[in-house]
Amino acid sequence: MTKDATKAIQWTKQTYYEKSNKADTLLARKLQRRTNHKRIDVIQTPDGTKHSTPTKIGEVFQKYFSTLYDHSPNLRQHPEDTKQTIDTYLRQIPLPALKTEAISKISEPITIEEIAKAIKNTKPNKSPGPDGFTRHSQPHSSHTSAICSIQYCRETPYLPTY
Repeated sequence: MTKDATKAIQWTKQTYYEKSNKADTLLARKLQRRTNHKRIDVIQTPDGTKHSTPTKIGEVFQKYFSTLYDHSPNLRQHPEDTKQTIDTYLRQIPLPALKTEAISKISEPITIEEIAKAIKNTKPNKSPGPDGFTRHSQPHSSHTSAICSIQYCRETPYLPTY
């Protein structure tokens, strides 16, 4: 290598060492490259016209989002029309649905075996219940914990929140 190349490499290493952790020109240059890469240069409106100036692009975005989130009184005057529009839209979307076998399976009562399996598959040092005890602190009581959990689930009609 030549002296100039060696000097340039050494200068680069020294500069990165000194300024790598500071908000300086190195960081500014990297951020500038990122922002240029993510910048929107041209936008096309629904009628087909293209705009490339930042003010026009901003106006197009402003118009789009103002109509998207328009909650003017016109929408609330005829709620049945709005409801019908929403229903029609939701029917057109291919939403996933459960099959009857899956519905019947999740509607069945929870068994002791399912709870014992869930406790057994709990990650180490994680608590399977509200008491805070991990499954390793009481290795032989998973059956007892399962019975208590089933009784708790049957007594309370809602899911617990912790």
